[in-house]
Amino acid sequence: MKTNIWFATLAFGVGCCSVSMGQDPPRIDPTFSLEAVAVNGKPLAGGPVAKITIAPRDTVTAEIYVRDWSGTGDAVRAYQASLDRIGFNSGTAGSIEPVNFATTTMAGKQNKEHCFVSTDHPRYIFTGDQSFAITDTISESYRILGALVDTEKARVSQQDGTKFYCGTINLKASQDAVGSFTLNFLEGPAQSSLRNVDNQGIQFLSFERLVIDVQANSLRIVQSDPPDGAIDARQLGSDGSGSWDRVRLTFSQPPTDLTAGDFVIRDGTPNPPKITGVEASGDVLTLKLDRGIRPGVWTAVRHSRSGTGTRLACLPGDVDSNGVLDSADVIHLIDNATTLMTRPDYVVDVDRSGGNTPGDMLRIIDQMQTANTYRARLPG
Repeated sequence: MKTNIWFATLAFGVGCCSVSMGQDPPRIDPTFSLEAVAVNGKPLAGGPVAKITIAPRDTVTAEIYVRDWSGTGDAVRAYQASLDRIGFNSGTAGSIEPVNFATTTMAGKQNKEHCFVSTDHPRYIFTGDQSFAITDTISESYRILGALVDTEKARVSQQDGTKFYCGTINLKASQDAVGSFTLNFLEGPAQSSLRNVDNQGIQFLSFERLVIDVQANSLRIVQSDPPDGAIDARQLGSDGSGSWDRVRLTFSQPPTDLTAGDFVIRDGTPNPPKITGVEASGDVLTLKLDRGIRPGVWTAVRHSRSGTGTRLACLPGDVDSNGVLDSADVIHLIDNATTLMTRPDYVVDVDRSGGNTPGDMLRIIDQMQTANTYRARLPG
């Protein structure tokens, strides 16, 4: 929702001999957004979303982001964002409030466990420089503040839509919650603002809300096969084929009338796998893909309406599933054999021989000694 309207004034000077008919490019306003990143502790496949469907008693992890604040040349030294308390009760019934809201904030106590700033977040706005962050959870409209110690380190936005992390709030739907809840920011310089190096407010702030639909019989993905976060460590064919080309998704209730159009697949490339078939059996829906998932990247499968899904990867040789092919994978195979651990074939059967054998170790060693496409590190 926009909080300011840009009024353009065209002044004509006496004796002006010509007027340019060109138009200035549209202004990109500095924007705060509140977005869901996880439900019940499980990260959403495909990343943050501005709208999500959940069930009563579900917990949503929401993050605050800010972007595009340098349209007029400003650099950010400090930020403050406050939630609008009215949004907690904006549904048809019940509430969506910060976790433990009644026993902390409403009792005059801090709730730092469920409203905080992770300064080690990979997208934290002041990463790499000395800063401080404060959360005010005594106020019913939770407030998050952050600032750089050194003015010269103030951050400039590239005005390219890149979002920077400012804070986290864990929200919980009450047992009687139902309807559409709209969570937004309190607007105004005393509530939500950006400050430049001169401690002046950056103008024309915009705010994007988080909409949480609560449905008693909410359809959402609760499990997948391969499991969420799984990494296929098996070798691929000479043409790159051989990894997972189907995903089985278990829903909270029998999925009916779902088609390929109800899902989004992303792998960070312009050409992710496409869904060629959908088969339902009870609570399980199987998605058939036109090819195996791409090696060296994460592939996210997301149910569009609920925002839930799974994330899978393929990195041949990555037996310890840490996203890197290195000597630790050989050690992990040895530990697996000597301790009689039972791990899925997609983890330990690197050479695809049908089981965990010495050939799997040799295959990893060969990969580490030979430059090839798949000797890589998965992105975060």
